[in-house]
Amino acid sequence: MICSKVLTSSDQSLNDNDNSHSQDVSYLAIQQHASDCAVHFITSSFDNSVIKWEWNQGEQKIIYRNRIVNAHHDDILCIELAPNNKYFVTTCYDTTIRKWDTIFNPQQMPILTFTDFTGNEKGLKHLAAVSRCAVSKDSSFMISVSLDKSAIIWDCKEMNRTSLLRKLPNLHSKGITSVEISIDMTWFVTTAKAREVKLWNVAPGNEETTVKGHKDEEV
Repeated sequence: MICSKVLTSSDQSLNDNDNSHSQDVSYLAIQQHASDCAVHFITSSFDNSVIKWEWNQGEQKIIYRNRIVNAHHDDILCIELAPNNKYFVTTCYDTTIRKWDTIFNPQQMPILTFTDFTGNEKGLKHLAAVSRCAVSKDSSFMISVSLDKSAIIWDCKEMNRTSLLRKLPNLHSKGITSVEISIDMTWFVTTAKAREVKLWNVAPGNEETTVKGHKDEEV
């Protein structure tokens, strides 16, 4: 595979408007539009911002599109784009999870903050950094995981509303680092700092398989 373009602060298109992130880029999500040859991708950073870019394959050029400043109040750890391309989700070190419209604008506010729908009960939200999230193939639900060792399954059927379907505490002995949902949406996989990979049923939330074998602490 050949790299088509390296996106850095040395790129002239970035320097013209000071559009690059000011701190480490933490994650990205790619959005392919079938109607044109442009590929849009969204990057997040430890500068708390989110930027939307366009890669024009015809012109072989990266174009800055828009920025959400202060999308969170702490380091953004993950971006997940819904397969229906209508929204994306960001997770943060400060335990917040936010849902955004993929149509950016300069004064953009989140569609919703997931934790606002859990009430004030500490047991109904993550108690540590939300390390990753994954959206189902039909964009109807999402699973977030945290360094507090828990996973939460969220209902995402409605654009402007959400509900906590189920919280699964203590899935691992140490903080969870990533999550992915199967294509048939019946099971999901989590990895953790305990050198573990675990498979779970989405419906009952029961563990199916645990795999160990990595030598380093974090998977």
